[in-house]
Amino acid sequence: MIHTFQANHHQQASRAAMNQQWCAFKTDFLKLNTDATINHAILEAAGGGGVRDSKGEWVVGYCRSIGCCSPLYAELWALFDGLDLA
Repeated sequence: MIHTFQANHHQQASRAAMNQQWCAFKTDFLKLNTDATINHAILEAAGGGGVRDSKGEWVVGYCRSIGCCSPLYAELWALFDGLDLA
């Protein structure tokens, strides 16, 4: 089941985060990117990620509701799910 959360548009991303972009590998690899978020108002966490090939082409993505947990556990679950998918 996929859950959506309201974003807080009043927070601004740091300059370093805004300058980050995906970089393609020089050889044939798959790259896994993961992330997680927690909505503290309803104590609900979700995580997911995506896999791209060495050309930057989308391979697969995933997401899921994690439930109530710490930010560290949410990030670890997102990573675990990605590694399990790979």
